Amino acid sequence: IYSCMGESVLKEILIVVISLLAAVAALLQMQKSTALTTGGFILNLQEVYNGNSDFLLIFLSCWEDFKGEERQCDLSEKRESIINYLTFFESIYIMMQEGCLNIQLLDELFGRRFFMVVNNKTVQDMELAVNSEYYTNIYKLYDIWKAHRIKQEKKEQKKNCRYTDALIHCYNENYKDLFD
Repeated sequence: IYSCMGESVLKEILIVVISLLAAVAALLQMQKSTALTTGGFILNLQEVYNGNSDFLLIFLSCWEDFKGEERQCDLSEKRESIINYLTFFESIYIMMQEGCLNIQLLDELFGRRFFMVVNNKTVQDMELAVNSEYYTNIYKLYDIWKAHRIKQEKKEQKKNCRYTDALIHCYNENYKDLFD
């Protein structure tokens, strides 16, 4: 068909239409590729967290503190693991600032795990408070994340929604807000 058209205006229109369709197809393919890459990145991030048995031990010990139960381990003997845990979240803050992660996704994946540890009084006394100048990214992430959760709570307009609960502040002597 194309070769029979000669040098007509119809031929030029056909070229433009085909070019536009090709551009749209390429754009759609790029979007699908980006979504797959992001999904893979998120899964990898989850694997890194879940693959570190010390992270689970730190989280569970903080959870037990929160519940007033006996801890599986003494957090004061796990300083190196706590530092690694906090460094993981510092890296997440940097990835969020670079646009690799958004706060909504981050909250769904790691919200409770983050707040449970950084609001733990032992973790604060042992590491965050005494070395606060080295954890500026943790403090920045905390501030952004807390604001996000408060905003989500207001959106849901529920007094005791999961966002407030997950902040885990002022519940017992082992927990306090990082900025208190």
